[in-house]
Amino acid sequence: MTNLLIPAGLVSSLRIPDVAVSTGELGGVWRDRTWGRWRWSRRHIVRLPYDPVAAAKLRKYAVLSRVNKVFLPVYLVGLAWYWHRVDQARSPFPRAAIIIAASLLLSILGERWNAAPIPSRTGRGDLYLPGLPPAVAQLWLESNPGVQAVDRKPTYRRWSPWVYAAGSLLCAAIAAGLVGWMFSGADVPLPILFVLPAVIVAAVVLAYLALPTGHIRLNGRACSALAALIESEDRPAGAGGGR
Repeated sequence: MTNLLIPAGLVSSLRIPDVAVSTGELGGVWRDRTWGRWRWSRRHIVRLPYDPVAAAKLRKYAVLSRVNKVFLPVYLVGLAWYWHRVDQARSPFPRAAIIIAASLLLSILGERWNAAPIPSRTGRGDLYLPGLPPAVAQLWLESNPGVQAVDRKPTYRRWSPWVYAAGSLLCAAIAAGLVGWMFSGADVPLPILFVLPAVIVAAVVLAYLALPTGHIRLNGRACSALAALIESEDRPAGAGGGR
């Protein structure tokens, strides 16, 4: 599979071949895909051809997105209601459980009805289109001189690595303080139980962002090389290869 990087200035003038980006078959079914930072962004839309099976899934995904637009305010109202009643008598109607179950169901359906390739926006505002069949990607490259084939999605850091490292250390210190507070025997407000995981996740994310953008990843090739190295080290001395 081939990943394409399309500069933001070329998106509006793309010459997209009438070939399904999912399978490479001719005469794909065209579907609008958002590639903005927000899921419901209407500013960043690109129309791509998909095979009939993927297009049918994306039609359901579009309906699900409209349902999510309605569900989001309902979820926020339900969350506010829960916090309002947290110190009051419990209602016999399990609204919180129903809202959580509905959010899980929508999330599962969203994963099931989405179809690759999924366009996204890079940190610099360009369009990233991963996982195209090589023949389809070649047609894109020939039709659009400014499009590039890349190994992976380009990484972009708004600030210097030391800023992310300092933020990660600060979040780790806050998390340690919250843990100490929880086990000190003092009365801890209930929202702390939700704040602590968020602070821990923030520390991990900031630590990742502090890494160099070209750091080594344990992909399939790296894992295979590591396994071969371990096997060679475990082989007894003198046990050479073939004759």
